[in-house]
Amino acid sequence: MKTLVPLGGKDSIVQISFGFEWRSHLSPFLFSLLSALHKNIKNDFPRKQEISDVISIKNKAGKFPESTSDNQSRTSLIIFDALKADGNVKHQIQINQTSIVYNNFESYSGWENEQDHALAILEPFLSVLSREVKFVAFGIQYFNAFGIDKTDGLATLVFDDKSEFLPPYIFKLNDLWHVHQGFFEEAAEPITHKRLINFDIQVVIGDNDLPKLEIRSISRAIINGDTHIVKSPNETNTIKEILSLLHSRHKKMLRSILNSNVCKSINLNGKEE
Repeated sequence: MKTLVPLGGKDSIVQISFGFEWRSHLSPFLFSLLSALHKNIKNDFPRKQEISDVISIKNKAGKFPESTSDNQSRTSLIIFDALKADGNVKHQIQINQTSIVYNNFESYSGWENEQDHALAILEPFLSVLSREVKFVAFGIQYFNAFGIDKTDGLATLVFDDKSEFLPPYIFKLNDLWHVHQGFFEEAAEPITHKRLINFDIQVVIGDNDLPKLEIRSISRAIINGDTHIVKSPNETNTIKEILSLLHSRHKKMLRSILNSNVCKSINLNGKEE
């Protein structure tokens, strides 16, 4: 086995996700409309799961019911997905009370393809959601993973020891370790918003008791309260433009923490792919 092997093909990406968030909880009626959209995507997302919460409502006397039979249930999570031949998830849509996320676990096909595909899938759901909610944040998540045959000297093998985002101490470690960072950035284009950049790096024991390096990067655009985002991403280029900027920021972050040899091995060059 090589010392470092990208697990997501040549680019090491094993998952990419697109998400939209809002603040207010959804009504049961809106959840039913979202659930009914399954018929339009059933060929690509054949399985549907609905998970409910049990809630207790006070009676006229202001007391909670003594019997659990008097409690009510409401849908709190909808999952549409498709499975691979090995039983693992191929791709999925998750909708809860305050967010919708599209997760793709298939081979990464390039930024433009991934973005266009995700927005096309999400657009009907976002259109229905816009009847009740205002989107306050949206973003992308990348999950890169590498198989390794030893943890000794791993940080030196993979990371740039001059990176301002990494603590120098990790370059002295020969066992499992973990680093998490997050920070805000102000952005004025194409509309005023705030970026929240998070990345999580960990060395863990993976399948077959072999060590694995995982890098999870989440880039979110948080919309200022006075800024109105259109109801559907297909009505404007604003959301697409911001997502592309977040993608570029993600790549810049990776290039700032990985050393040049690893960047080259996973095609992390200057092109926005």
